Amino acid sequence: MSFDGKLVSQVGAESVTNPDGATRPEVVDFYQFWGSMSLALRQSSSRVPLGAYVMPWEGDYRRLVGLLESVAKEYARRNPARKRFALDFEYKRVQPGRLELKQVRPLPLADERAPATTTFLMPSVETFVVEEGEYSSVFAKHRLKCQLRLATEARRLTAVGLATPPFTAVTWDASHLGASWILTNDLANWPGFAHALSADRTRDAWVVGSGSLRRTLGLLIDWRRSSKPPESAWVTLLDGSVSLEATYDLPQPDLTWEGPSTVTNETVRLVPLRRPPGPGTLPQSRTLSRTGGLRVETRFLWPPEPQGPTAGYTAPNLGFVETRIIGLTSEPLILRSGVAQTYSAGHHNFSETFLFEPALDPGVSAAQRAELEAAGIRQLVAEKGFFEENLFWVVGPEGKLRKF
Repeated sequence: MSFDGKLVSQVGAESVTNPDGATRPEVVDFYQFWGSMSLALRQSSSRVPLGAYVMPWEGDYRRLVGLLESVAKEYARRNPARKRFALDFEYKRVQPGRLELKQVRPLPLADERAPATTTFLMPSVETFVVEEGEYSSVFAKHRLKCQLRLATEARRLTAVGLATPPFTAVTWDASHLGASWILTNDLANWPGFAHALSADRTRDAWVVGSGSLRRTLGLLIDWRRSSKPPESAWVTLLDGSVSLEATYDLPQPDLTWEGPSTVTNETVRLVPLRRPPGPGTLPQSRTLSRTGGLRVETRFLWPPEPQGPTAGYTAPNLGFVETRIIGLTSEPLILRSGVAQTYSAGHHNFSETFLFEPALDPGVSAAQRAELEAAGIRQLVAEKGFFEENLFWVVGPEGKLRKF
């Protein structure tokens, strides 16, 4: 006998079927076959620290699946004519080490021959940030750092439903670049706003900045606009993919395998804003140095390793703890602000690139900023290559990238 399912759990008395609009339950997929069990975290609870679980991992989850299996076997024994069935359980962890099944009921099986149906967007509020993983360059991630808060309204995702932005409110916040780098409320009233729908993708564009920093930004969302059983026809922003693109009036510095380059277009992935790191996160530390006294010591966090079968994995940065840069100023630079530090991973993290912009960190003194300006350094880029070779680059106040 084999069976699979989802464990949807939440801490405290928060309902998993009718939750508060700002909370998400934990979702763990399980698969059991001939005594072999696989567990995989699909979605973390928004009410626990990042890396933590609603229950002790993996012991309570395995015990819970064992209880479900016992009930499923008894149900199969009493209903021999039913070769396939679905059961809905209500369970509770009443105290440490004690799990209880409160009730069970059969569910109708979805008719997989049914035609596809148009999906319906549920109202929700989600805040997104730039993912510091494998996709896009370290410069793109750094230039487009922001928090983007999206509040959706109920919409059927037809062409008519997506003819206008499905948002009740939007906030784009890149205020670390200055007071004018924040926009709120009605997206349609933002400078240079334009909305377009192409196939399953919407693009909402606006214009910010001036001079060399002037850019057109585009919020790209790929929607799941149709579903077939057993997929749910009810979707949220988290069922699609969200990205942010930029088109610059003037070329911006970039770094490729061939060396320094420039770009006028780039795109970054956006992911939900993560909660404070929990005990399951993996602390990382790197030291990059070169002859002459330059030394970078940086500490940051990776997420817990994925559970279940994987074909390799590239860990994104969940946040910097601290970076110490020795050799650029008379006193070491200590960076703690996330907007002043950016990480970019090569495939499977075999290579890594770090970008630091000390002037964006409020902990950097005026004297240190003056030293950096006198040295013609606005940004420092440090690369850790496949063979542990460290390369350094700097961007000057004029925006030119040069080897350091």
